[in-house]
Amino acid sequence: MDISGFFMINIDEPVHIESYNDQWPKIFSQEKLRIKQALSQQYLEFEHIGSTAVPGLSAKPIIDIMVGVRNYPPSNELIQQICALGYSCHGEANVPGRLYFTRRDQCNFNLAVVLFEQEHWIKNIKFRDFLRQDPSACSAYERIKSDAINSGATTLLAYSEFKRAFIADILKLL
Repeated sequence: MDISGFFMINIDEPVHIESYNDQWPKIFSQEKLRIKQALSQQYLEFEHIGSTAVPGLSAKPIIDIMVGVRNYPPSNELIQQICALGYSCHGEANVPGRLYFTRRDQCNFNLAVVLFEQEHWIKNIKFRDFLRQDPSACSAYERIKSDAINSGATTLLAYSEFKRAFIADILKLL
């Protein structure tokens, strides 16, 4: 995968959490449609993941979109098409097997391109679905996220690291 010609910015941006917004699923659906219409490859699958995909859960106000592809790494053509939609490409951003993009505008998006129905795809869906189905786990996760921000973990990398053990423990159960 050659992403050398694509614009990359620092991913360690400031973060904060907000109360759940019932518009997040609608925003996801609109962006999913915009992406699908712009991409030439017809074999893509899309999922709304992350905390904005869990009703009632506080979250960073950034919609996480997971795009499943049949071949990884994706083609340079696909990367160019995503970048043409206003996304910045960050390569794998220290997560092998996941191509990471961000778009910051009136609505903010993270887009992860992964191999369909493989490890990243499965783990993200299982974690999201578990939080949707288990109110106590959802509350515990919300406390972890709040503790992260209150402890000063207010950049993406520090915030993610603070939550890492909790997420790993949940994934072991699934």
